[in-house]
Amino acid sequence: MRAPHAAAGRAPASIELGTVAARPPPGFPPPPPMRYLARVSFRLPLVASVAVLAACASPASESVPEGDSDSDTDSAVDSDTAALGDPEFEIALNPDNPFAALATITSPRAASVYIEYGVDGGFDHTTPTTTIGAATPTRLQVMGLEAGREWSFRAVVDPVGDPWTSDPLRLTTEPLPAEWPACTTTFSADPAEYTDDEVFCTDLELESSGYRYVCWDRWGTPRHALRTAANTELSSARPLPEGGWATTGNSAAAITFLDNFGATVRTLAVSDLDGARFVHQWIDGHELLPITSGPWAGAVATLTVALEPLDVDRSVRGNGLVVVDPEDGTLLYDYSFHGLSGDGVPGSPLLDYARTRDVDTEDWLHANALAYGQDPDGRAYFLVSLRNQDWIVKLYPDTDELAWRLGREGDLQLVDDVDAAAPVVQPAERWLVHQHGLELLEAADGRAHVLLYDNGFPQRYDDAGDALLGYGRAAELIVDEATMRVSIPFQYGESLEREERLVSRNRGNAVLVGDDRVLFLLGDPRQVWEVGYPDGGARWSASFPESEKVMNRVRWYASLYDTGWTEDGPPSGPEAWLVHRDGHATIGDVFVGTESWRVTTDRGLGEVTCELTYPLASVAVRDDCAACDWAFDVELGAATVGLTDDCALAGIDPTAPTEGTLRGYGLATDYLGHAHTLLVDDGGGWLPVAFVEWDPGTGQVDYRWELDVVE
Repeated sequence: MRAPHAAAGRAPASIELGTVAARPPPGFPPPPPMRYLARVSFRLPLVASVAVLAACASPASESVPEGDSDSDTDSAVDSDTAALGDPEFEIALNPDNPFAALATITSPRAASVYIEYGVDGGFDHTTPTTTIGAATPTRLQVMGLEAGREWSFRAVVDPVGDPWTSDPLRLTTEPLPAEWPACTTTFSADPAEYTDDEVFCTDLELESSGYRYVCWDRWGTPRHALRTAANTELSSARPLPEGGWATTGNSAAAITFLDNFGATVRTLAVSDLDGARFVHQWIDGHELLPITSGPWAGAVATLTVALEPLDVDRSVRGNGLVVVDPEDGTLLYDYSFHGLSGDGVPGSPLLDYARTRDVDTEDWLHANALAYGQDPDGRAYFLVSLRNQDWIVKLYPDTDELAWRLGREGDLQLVDDVDAAAPVVQPAERWLVHQHGLELLEAADGRAHVLLYDNGFPQRYDDAGDALLGYGRAAELIVDEATMRVSIPFQYGESLEREERLVSRNRGNAVLVGDDRVLFLLGDPRQVWEVGYPDGGARWSASFPESEKVMNRVRWYASLYDTGWTEDGPPSGPEAWLVHRDGHATIGDVFVGTESWRVTTDRGLGEVTCELTYPLASVAVRDDCAACDWAFDVELGAATVGLTDDCALAGIDPTAPTEGTLRGYGLATDYLGHAHTLLVDDGGGWLPVAFVEWDPGTGQVDYRWELDVVE
């Protein structure tokens, strides 16, 4: 596997990655909050840190001078710069990314700077160039480092065309643990066509070490990793146009923001969305979409979830979406497919609560993807994938209008060629089934070109859901709104042999990358494939070992530096306290556990400053929660007061009695199609309040129920 790697111009790696277990061994400590360590003053010397790498190996070395600087260094500095003093350069491992280093550079004058780096004393890699101000310490991230190697770094600072080059410094990255999940790659194209700058990235479960998002190069070498301070899923992680990252996931009902270096900055829950017009009960984990054009350029859009009661015995889940400003969390737009809550009528006449094409009739829409575009006249729109309707809908946010439904029984006609003089109508089975991962492609014809993964489940499977008999496909759709016709000029997957079929019941996406290459992820077999576009020829693939949870989507970047590498990132915003309830219980014939009512600083990322703990015990079984696998009436016992510092700030009275309070607690194990969810009835009907960790073998359940953010 390594021979073509070296032939492509890479230094051979010092470690080999074979097929190994999916996750680090048990016993590694949970990830500590990284915010404070990652946001130290730039005027303090940075030291090599192993905070993130605690799950990997022993501490790394501190920065060490490698020797004298280049012989022409002194002569390269003009007299003005010499009078002001030389620039300063420090390097340390990034505590929030085991495959990156943080450099701090201070120049006496404004200058352009970059860092040269490499292994074995070489300097064959270079960061992009950036400009720094005079006497202003600036952090840069050196990205894509291989694990277990000694790296050399030197800074090049150019104030007026006479560059100053620092003495080389050395750092050794931590080796990967033996249990780190590897991927096996196969090249059909010439490996020389690729570089080690290219990476493909996806969420992957590595809970013991806290890594939830990993990027690999084409040869299967890990080059980047992210995790949140709370060790939440990063199933929709995306770099933001203005710097930093944002993500949602099915283990936290919030948007989590990270800076460029991978440190958690803050979280944003629905309770933080001031001024919403519609009911949003929490943030859906399926999608986070950075908006790069139009009036909301720089904002992010994400899906939300809410329940709509239809009668006393039945409620349906439906989705909405919100657009927020990453800088300060301001809500810029919101919409709900329910419309106004409580009227039992969807928000558009194009939708019907009675229409469901999924076995889970309570999960009405199961929206799972967003795309943002603009019509030729500049009018902005969203495309939303409604998985359980087998539809893609077009939403105009300026009027809240649903313009059309694309799919079987929708508003557009599927034909063989939208440009044909006499298009041939295609049979209904050619339509999409449970599609995922919308991407709008650039096109000059004024029409929407949509790339997606069509799962084909359950329509193209047998009655027992046999995956071997079914198939999925990557497909490009051309939507011609002038004729209200759709065609599929490109697809890949239908004609494959049985043993090569693309199968994914509930994951997957397709993206057009590089020189018109299609790269897409299939969740169930845990494989990433690259095929030619539009010829469909095999080019490259990567296979992953088994993991506790399958991957959601894949992203491709020509370089990790495209994801942000300088000091700027989303600001932390004002100080705030998270009010939440954390519970642990054992479930069998009865419900027995404890719950702590807490206030935590820094929006839940800091210290607990108020805590009341009380026992929970069921007094009756409930049978009125249609979505629940189990449900109980639970009685609270007397509270034990632990901490009281910020209780008053959050409106909590530690002296108020809890004993005898009743609540209804239930668990839905497939609430969003993937998530274990705690539902609570406080007298107003069953509402989702938290994602939970659920072990049916032991009956153990753990949850964090976020109640409010107080600033």
